[in-house]
Amino acid sequence: MSSGLINERDFQIGLSQAWHGQTEIVEKIERRMFPVVERVDLFYEINGQRVEHGDKCLVTMDDCKPVSGSVSDSYAEFYPHKAWDHVMEALSGSDFTVESIGMIYDRSRFFMTIGLDELESITGGSDKEGYKLTISSGLNRNQSPSYNVSHVVAVCANTVQVARQGKALFSEKLTKSFGDKLKASTDVISNAVGFARTYEENLTKLRRTLVDVDTARELYVGEQAQTGNRYASTQTRNKVDELLVGFQRGRGNNGETMMDVLNGFTEVFGQGLAGSKSKKSKWDRWVSSETGIFANRKSSFADSLFDVDKFDKLRSLGKETMEDYRKQAVTVSMS
Repeated sequence: MSSGLINERDFQIGLSQAWHGQTEIVEKIERRMFPVVERVDLFYEINGQRVEHGDKCLVTMDDCKPVSGSVSDSYAEFYPHKAWDHVMEALSGSDFTVESIGMIYDRSRFFMTIGLDELESITGGSDKEGYKLTISSGLNRNQSPSYNVSHVVAVCANTVQVARQGKALFSEKLTKSFGDKLKASTDVISNAVGFARTYEENLTKLRRTLVDVDTARELYVGEQAQTGNRYASTQTRNKVDELLVGFQRGRGNNGETMMDVLNGFTEVFGQGLAGSKSKKSKWDRWVSSETGIFANRKSSFADSLFDVDKFDKLRSLGKETMEDYRKQAVTVSMS
């Protein structure tokens, strides 16, 4: 495993020791722990005379050594302190902890990982590793800036690469327009974290809300009717029965909470119940589940469970649909 800590200039500062054993452990990580980076003029020497090169290079001021080759004026500035200030602004109002920072490959790259404590407190630690926002970038035109959410704490070159595979909230090349795009991303990053917080809060409410099988049936029937499926159809009623099995005995379900209602629905319209048979291939089922009609239905059903008015409307629709079906069945049997 490559750490990227190739010489005495490179470093990783964290709250606990990383796998490479080179972590400088501190109680709190602060902005000043990143060295100041400045752009300085380049010169070359001809016959003992210093001649200005025209380009510049980046230097860390604590050791006055370069961290890049020549860079032109069009190369946008995105140094550790600027990254720190930007993410602090984007996350203001949220609970978070800076868990790791570092510079690797002769300080030509830097990174920092921030634990999004607010999301972890909402989930009650259900996500073992927690949510992490990692900011990483190169100073020598060797890596574009990227902000990624994952469950990984960056402590070395390899973990940075893994973190960069997470959900990207912002990623841009260091061109002249980078500064404007970075500024515009502040609200995007803040809103994304806020949305995740709201979504996790809603899931927590579902886990705490008890529900019986009759309510689950009403919601499932209401969703079928809302989609345009006739409850008089045997296929529709069979699908409701399948959803109820998912609610009661689906993966991780006990048929007790609103979360079981949601999980049962997403399982049936996702990977399918354990042991169920489908004419679709696993690939076709996955595509439909994640990008097609089923994806839209899962999203709409979740929204209905999160919103009180939509919930009541969907449940009432289910009740009315089943009542109409019973009335029709009685009429047919009497005639």
